[in-house]
Amino acid sequence: MSNTAATCLVAQLVPILINPSNANLGAKVAFVFFAPSVPSSIYMYFCFPGMKGRSYLELETMFQRGSPARSFSNFKCEIEVATIAKDDDLEKPVAIVFDEDLSKV
Repeated sequence: MSNTAATCLVAQLVPILINPSNANLGAKVAFVFFAPSVPSSIYMYFCFPGMKGRSYLELETMFQRGSPARSFSNFKCEIEVATIAKDDDLEKPVAIVFDEDLSKV
């Protein structure tokens, strides 16, 4: 809802700001968008963590432990994901073969 409201607001105001008979900003209308983007970019840099290459389980652990956003890339996660069964516990391996008849295509 707020995205739609912001889009409608921008669509109504930008032509008025650019139009020479109204505000006559022309290309200077970019400064209107530049002004709020600077503090937003600074906020996002310091408060949003980098999640590249992390699994959901690792991210959940980091958020639960309250680690700072800037230290997410250096965080070492020690999570026991699964226990691997011994060879004795496994059944005979089964080969799965998919035979597709391409002559019908």
